[in-house]
Amino acid sequence: MDSRLTSLVHHGRDLTRAEHRVLVFIAEHASLVGKITVRELAQQTYVSTATIMRLCQKMGFSGYSEFIYHCKQLLADTPRSFPATPTSVANNGIPEAYRHFVANYEKTFTYVTPAMMGAFCHILRHDSHFFLYGAWFSHLFTEYFAKKLQILGKDAFVSGLGDSKGIFLSNAPKYRIFIAISRSGET
Repeated sequence: MDSRLTSLVHHGRDLTRAEHRVLVFIAEHASLVGKITVRELAQQTYVSTATIMRLCQKMGFSGYSEFIYHCKQLLADTPRSFPATPTSVANNGIPEAYRHFVANYEKTFTYVTPAMMGAFCHILRHDSHFFLYGAWFSHLFTEYFAKKLQILGKDAFVSGLGDSKGIFLSNAPKYRIFIAISRSGET
């Protein structure tokens, strides 16, 4: 068992045996973190994907992707902080996970300067041929962004993980601007 992930196993007081088994599996197979899908993890631990999603939410994460990202940070040299308390609903009815999301959203904008935003807006206004790429969850936003650009009269082509290398290579030269969208920052 990887000692960097043992805190996960001892985290939940209100976990079912199945949820605990998932955490133990992850701690014992740290090399699979980030490589195993939620379905594969469910198969390996003999639980449903819904059980894994409930576990992630009990641990204070919005879903499996965020949970795995947290595990990767625990395994990295410079871990980042994530909530240590399970998701709960505050007195005013707003879930803690939502507050955590808003805090992360606001934190993101501390890294993006007004000059960077201005430069990006300038590109959006003055260029007209865009090639957009997004995989997995990011593909949804990529498609949305492409539709917005098309509404503005821009030529926007969307590519994702399911597209072949040939589609990418044959379309890339037609577009002046390439925008890659990644939720995790690792795509």
